[in-house]
Amino acid sequence: MGWVARIRAYGYAAVPAAVALLLGLRGLNSVGLWIDEFYTVKSATSGLGGSLSEAPELPYYAFMQVWTAGGRWISEDWLRLPSVIAVVLATVLVSVTARRLATPRAGLMAGLILAIAPGTQRYAQEARVYALGLMCASLATFALVTAARSERKRWWVLYSAAIATGALLLPITLAMLPGHAIVLARRPFWDTTTKRWVISCLACVPLMVLEVIALIRFSSMHVSDSYTPNVNNLWQAATWLTSAGTIDTASAAAFALAVLVLGLLTPASTRWVLAAVASSLSILLLSLGPMSWWLGRSFLPLTGLLAIAAGLSLGTLSVRRCAAVFAVMAVFVAPAYTEIRLPWSRGFDFRQASGIIDARWQSGDAIASKSVYDVSLVQTALQYYTGDSSRFLDPPASGGRVWVIDQSQACTPLQSWDLGAGHTLELCD
Repeated sequence: MGWVARIRAYGYAAVPAAVALLLGLRGLNSVGLWIDEFYTVKSATSGLGGSLSEAPELPYYAFMQVWTAGGRWISEDWLRLPSVIAVVLATVLVSVTARRLATPRAGLMAGLILAIAPGTQRYAQEARVYALGLMCASLATFALVTAARSERKRWWVLYSAAIATGALLLPITLAMLPGHAIVLARRPFWDTTTKRWVISCLACVPLMVLEVIALIRFSSMHVSDSYTPNVNNLWQAATWLTSAGTIDTASAAAFALAVLVLGLLTPASTRWVLAAVASSLSILLLSLGPMSWWLGRSFLPLTGLLAIAAGLSLGTLSVRRCAAVFAVMAVFVAPAYTEIRLPWSRGFDFRQASGIIDARWQSGDAIASKSVYDVSLVQTALQYYTGDSSRFLDPPASGGRVWVIDQSQACTPLQSWDLGAGHTLELCD
C-alpha cells in the first residue's frame, strides 16, 4: 500500500491525533504546576508512603514514580507528557469507534471534536490522572462497539480490562457503564451480547468493592461536601461534558451547545447523546450521597461519548458542510486556548510566587495558606521551583515574618504582589 493510499485509509484517525498532539504540546509549560499537580510531584519524589490520604490515586502515583525514574525526571513538560499521550490515544480510539459505527468522515469529525474540546486540552496539560481516565473510557467504548459486532471473546476481555484499569486509576470512570447500557439498548433484552456485557461488568466487581473501601477509608480529595448538585449548578453539567469545568465563558458554552445539537440530528447519534446523559445522571446520583463527584473534571471520561454523537451526525453531511461547521466550532473554542494557558488560569501561580519568596526569604519565615493550599504542598512547590530541599523546612521563628497566600489570614503587609486573577502574595511582619 502506497503512502497516498495509507493516508486515505488511516487519515480519519491520523489527522485528529496530529491535532490533539500539536494542541497538547502547544504551551505545555506555559502555566506552572498548580496545587493538585504537586501531589504528583510529592509522591514521585518522596515515595508512596505519604500518599495514603489519596489512596485511590496510588496506582497513578506508582506509574508516575516509574515515569519520573523515582523523582529524578520531574520537569513540567515530562510530568505532563503522559497526559498528552493519553489524549492523543483517546482521540484515535474515538475516531476508530465512530468509523466502525459509520464512515471515515464520521470518525474524522468525532476525533477532531474531541481534540479541540476545552476540557480535553486542559487536562492534556496536567500531571494528574484525568486524561488517563479519558483514555481508558475511550478504550472501553471502542472495545464495546467492536465486541458487539464480533464473535470473538477477546474484545470482551479487553472491555473488562479497560473498565478495570479506568476504575483503578480514576474510579469515576465507572460512570461509563450506564452510558454503555444505553448504547446496547436496541438489542434484544437478554441476547448473547448483553449477557457478555453483564459478565464483563461483573468481572470488575471485586475491584469496585476495593475502590469503595479506599474512598471511604482514606480519600480526602475525592470526597467533597463543597461540590454537591443543586439548582444553581445543575445546568453546568451540559457544558462540563465538553469543558470538564475548566472554563466558564460564552464561547465554551456555545461549543458545548453546538456539540449537543449536532448529536441530536440523527437517531443513531441521539443514542450516544442519551448515553452521555445517562452517565451524567449516574454522577449526579452518586453525588447525592455521602461522597460527591459533582466536579467538572468528573465528566472528562464522558467527553468521548458526546464527540462520537456529533461525529455521527457530521458524517452524514457533505465535505463542505462538515468543514463549515467545524470552522465555526473552532472559532467558538479559540478563546479558551489562550485563557487556559494564562499563568493564573489554574489558581495560585506558584512558579511566580516561588521566585518572589526565594529572593526575599529569611531564616525564621513562616508560610500561611488556605486549607486548599496545604502548607506541605506549598513547601513542595517552593522546593520544586527553587531547587532548595531544606531551607523552606526550617521551623518558623516566634514573631517572625509570614508569607500569606491569597489573604489566608489577616495581617498588615510589609509588601504585597498581585499574581493575577485576584490571587495575591503578601509578606507580613
